[in-house]
Amino acid sequence: MALSQSIVPVPNYSLKRTAAYRRLCYHAVTRQRPLSSSVRTHMPRSRNLKGIAAGLESSFVSRNNDISGYWGIGVLCRDALTSGGTVKLDLIQRSASPATPSSAFATSSYARLLETMLGNAGFSGADLAAASITLQFGTSGNLPSPLGMPGEPFLCTVALTDRKGHKYSVSSAGRCLPHDPAREHRSVRASGF
Repeated sequence: MALSQSIVPVPNYSLKRTAAYRRLCYHAVTRQRPLSSSVRTHMPRSRNLKGIAAGLESSFVSRNNDISGYWGIGVLCRDALTSGGTVKLDLIQRSASPATPSSAFATSSYARLLETMLGNAGFSGADLAAASITLQFGTSGNLPSPLGMPGEPFLCTVALTDRKGHKYSVSSAGRCLPHDPAREHRSVRASGF
């Protein structure tokens, strides 16, 4: 008997103990594709745009929406007094009406937030045809405005339109007073222009 015939190959069990090998075996048995951070495993759903609109709206009306250390809604309310009570921020074109430094700051901040939220949901900027935030002061629309809060009612509407023409919008009502630095305290996390 020759020496080469008596040697039996020994299987390499150390390979089977690695996590990578177990993942490949699992995905081969279940017929699933292995997950990879560089490969998109699903197409983004357009209904996720409704969630993005809701997230933008809740962030915008939040007390954490600061412009130069003051509540953003109050600062924009002061600016709206000269423009008929409406502020519109176009997040795609990055323009605002009325064109004030505070509305320009809010537009650029929320345009960046929109880009981040779209990227996290698997969308690109090209998936949207229009994105806007509209504030109407002096009305709460069909929504009830909170009682027990000082100031006039306002209606905040975030509207996203995809490239197919479908519109996703979220609205909320609240109350605010126009910004007055003599009456308000500035936040310690003041940022902005």
